[in-house]
Amino acid sequence: MSDSAPVLRVVPLHQYVQEPIGAVVLSHQLLCWFVEPGLRCISVWGRPTTTDIDVLTKALVPELTWPQRYQSLVDLRGVTHVDHEAFLRFVSFMSKHREAFSRNVDRSTVVHAGGIGAAVIAGYSRVLNDPFPVSFHTDLLEAVTSCGHPRFPVPELEALIKRAQSDTPVLLRVQAWLSANLETARLAACSEALEMSTRRLQRELQQESTSFRRQLELARVERAMLLLRHTDQKVLAVALTVGFAKVQNLAEAFRRHTGMTPSQWRQSIATDASG
Repeated sequence: MSDSAPVLRVVPLHQYVQEPIGAVVLSHQLLCWFVEPGLRCISVWGRPTTTDIDVLTKALVPELTWPQRYQSLVDLRGVTHVDHEAFLRFVSFMSKHREAFSRNVDRSTVVHAGGIGAAVIAGYSRVLNDPFPVSFHTDLLEAVTSCGHPRFPVPELEALIKRAQSDTPVLLRVQAWLSANLETARLAACSEALEMSTRRLQRELQQESTSFRRQLELARVERAMLLLRHTDQKVLAVALTVGFAKVQNLAEAFRRHTGMTPSQWRQSIATDASG
């Protein structure tokens, strides 16, 4: 680890997936932060939903092919309830990719405050034991010190969690909802899920210098990037999967956000990966 403490840098999910090192992706009730190549941190609070888990599992996708082993720090101190469907969805993802995590994760350090957090750990262990060493702590500073990262910015992380818990921006909630409902996403359904009128939702997004249509397009491009990077699906199939009626629509959206067509972008990441 470097002599200076790492800096929290919150980015959209699609940017995190492309360049996770040093980046933080936030959902409504969790965050995922790849502090440096050898350490990834996940913090969960409240009652994470399937939407939160969908964001988390997408953020974990780059780790399936990570080029070096790393440590996992999981903070469950703020968990107050467990959503059964969300729990099973996460277990399913971890079970499906057990071999990859076994190969890439050196060890896991889990922080909890007893109660629900301890129950989550016990339930997870009964269903799917982690294929790597795991240690448990009740103090975050003690946990990060024990795993060899004493300069981990605990106060900054705590401040970010507190901010996210107390005032989750509407934009972040929209992005999380889109991540879980992309194929059938509609403004009315989103506003209903966020318990506000469509007019209020549009107004609040406008205050963030964006719109539901723009966020929907961005979410579709993000999902397309995942498919182009991690599958061999043809561009037409990718376009239809993420909700575009025509491949031309995907191409136009891709150019707006990346300056390239989907095929050009796929070729560029393949070239980068080959060195």
